[in-house]
Amino acid sequence: MKNQYLFATDVGTSSIKVIVGQVKPDGLLTVLGIGTAPTEGFVKGVIVDVQALAKSIRQALDCASVATNVAIGPVHLGISGDAVRFYTCRGSVAPVIPDRVTQDDVNRALRAAIVTGVPEESTILHTIPTGYWLDGAKVDAVTAQHKGSRLEVEVCIATLDKRIDSQLSRALQDREVVIADIHANALAASNFASEANQYIVIDMGAGTTDLAFYSRQHVEAAATLLLGGDYITQDIAQGVGVSRVHAEEIKRYYAKLNPGLYGQDVILDCNDYGTTDKHVAYDFLHHIVESRVQEIVELVYDHTVHSGLRSEEIILTGGSCYLPSLRQHLEQSFGIPVRLAPLDSMLPEYAFYSNTAVYGLVEYAVTQQLPEDASNENIPSGILDSLWERVKTFF
Repeated sequence: MKNQYLFATDVGTSSIKVIVGQVKPDGLLTVLGIGTAPTEGFVKGVIVDVQALAKSIRQALDCASVATNVAIGPVHLGISGDAVRFYTCRGSVAPVIPDRVTQDDVNRALRAAIVTGVPEESTILHTIPTGYWLDGAKVDAVTAQHKGSRLEVEVCIATLDKRIDSQLSRALQDREVVIADIHANALAASNFASEANQYIVIDMGAGTTDLAFYSRQHVEAAATLLLGGDYITQDIAQGVGVSRVHAEEIKRYYAKLNPGLYGQDVILDCNDYGTTDKHVAYDFLHHIVESRVQEIVELVYDHTVHSGLRSEEIILTGGSCYLPSLRQHLEQSFGIPVRLAPLDSMLPEYAFYSNTAVYGLVEYAVTQQLPEDASNENIPSGILDSLWERVKTFF
């Protein structure tokens, strides 16, 4: 394999981030640089202007290209929000050969799950098998040595609204951007290991919160909630009477302060260029921020409870996790330990929680460049991109 350049792009509601990576012949990844641009046309997790969003993506790609002196190539696009949906479906078939379950049997079961569980107006991004049953008995994995008269496969399916997929692809093509593939951020960018058997990765950004539920290091389910740090920023803007940009700076300023200031009658100088009267009581700002953080955590907790999935640990990442009380509220609501995602695999100059998604995307994109091990006899339990190519042909 020759040296390859990857453009991994995280489409966030606050900013677009692009990492340029170089994959060497031995499969090792080198991060060459990163580019960012403010997001337009993507508000509170909803794409409201495809053309504006495509322009923002192109701007971020241009920044990354200039920073690394690498011409823009096919883009691995990571996206979240309202246009991305997740489904848990089951498909069942009778194996063609009763005394041996084959890969084709698994593929047919997955196709059955897709046909029965996914709306027609959806583009499938990922298909992740989460459970196998043979004659009603659950098995950890299906191999060629298994046999039975009935095979069932449960699968987590990530989809993108077909209309958004088509419009965004055309808008980017008009700006000479080629999409290599599109990924759901909740799945492609949350691969953090844990010693717990069951855990949740929570990636809380500006306008969306991605949840990925893991069992024994494998994805079990995922979800995207249309809420995040912008919910807090909006309340600060209204309460203090400033612009959204100014309110975002106040929120970051607050995150660095000692919570012990509460009840001490402290007045904060929250002025920025163009203002002189924004002296805000710490207690007032504390009430705004902590009330909204608690509401966000309650919504995340309610969704998790309704999913019926149990967890032993939470791994927290995303730009909003810099709020010091977020971990505390999560631990109080869930009653389980919460730890921040590790940043040790990232270059020091880019080691921020707001960059974990784009790093996860570039690492995931590398796995798509490597040839599969043809000698592996086990039925794969990861993301079946090769299967999806066959499913697309099937449809």
